[in-house]
Amino acid sequence: MANVSFPSATTIGSYAFGYCFKLANGSFPEVATISQYAFQYCSSFRSGQVLNSTVFPKVKGTLGAYAFRGCQYLTGVDLSLVTTVGAQAFSACSRITNVNMAGVTSTGGGAFSYLTTCTSYSLPNLQTVGSSTFYSN
Repeated sequence: MANVSFPSATTIGSYAFGYCFKLANGSFPEVATISQYAFQYCSSFRSGQVLNSTVFPKVKGTLGAYAFRGCQYLTGVDLSLVTTVGAQAFSACSRITNVNMAGVTSTGGGAFSYLTTCTSYSLPNLQTVGSSTFYSN
């Protein structure tokens, strides 16, 4: 499965695409909720260099823990409607260079850990920083 499109889906449940190593691109224009582990270790997932561009334009509220952990080909994150980033949501996404999440007020532990190439974080409303949120950056 290299490409998927679910134009009417509103929720992506736990483990929905977890460990789908060949998933490279996806279109989820109506999704508002991404649950824990939803795309964990989809190591080829690279849809849109910035996640919110056309892939997840309506994701809001809480982004599940480990949601994109280990997605090595993501290069940017722009999810302006998300308010809480779950634990390790983007951990080990080693190619992310920029994070823009204007609505985020809190992060879970390790949310952005091991983003060794990230050079730009924009989290202007961040109030609560979980343990090890930026560990090994």
